[in-house]
Amino acid sequence: MAQKRDHSTLYVVLGGPGLFVLLPIFTVLFFKEFFYIYSKIHPFYPEGTQFTETDDRGFRAGGAATDTAYIPPDASEEFAQKLREDGFKETPLSDFAQQTLSDIKELEYVGQVTNGLWLFWDDSPEETSNGECTDFRIEIYDLDACIYYSIEYDS
Repeated sequence: MAQKRDHSTLYVVLGGPGLFVLLPIFTVLFFKEFFYIYSKIHPFYPEGTQFTETDDRGFRAGGAATDTAYIPPDASEEFAQKLREDGFKETPLSDFAQQTLSDIKELEYVGQVTNGLWLFWDDSPEETSNGECTDFRIEIYDLDACIYYSIEYDS
């Protein structure tokens, strides 16, 4: 009759170092990707930037969350250059973005930026949008006033 071998010691010897080697590697890779995505959505602001935030969204209710960053004028050009490198476009806004903003009275001021940089994401669910933009995110930097607006709107 064959005797069963206990492999628990083997699993501890092989699994222990694997856990201590692989876990840190996976953690680093996860946070590297997380910070890359975060930096695309939320730029790293220059020192001395002042912020205001509002959020009138409720649970299962629409509204807007806004972050407004007042960039120091002496850091404005460098900040604008980083935004250009991240894919921000020069104003004017696209017709679609302009129309979407004009439909929401509280956000009209953002569409009035004439000298700026902007990005727009349509986050509307495909099954409910019917070609309309119901949920979106817009980032716009007013080069004249040195104000960076980040707005997330949910209907």
